[in-house]
Amino acid sequence: MLFKSKKPNLIVWDKEKDKPLAAFKNGVFETEEQTVVKKLKTHGYEGEKAEKGEQ
Repeated sequence: MLFKSKKPNLIVWDKEKDKPLAAFKNGVFETEEQTVVKKLKTHGYEGEKAEKGEQ
């Protein structure tokens, strides 16, 4: 899943684990981990399926 942000180097913090959940580089973060996808969507981030090699 591909997530995009207007902030180029955004870090989303996981309060439960007290560590970074996602680190956006150049406004993009890609993951296939369903727990991360679910948490990001719960917090209002919109994702889209990534094409192979896209980022």
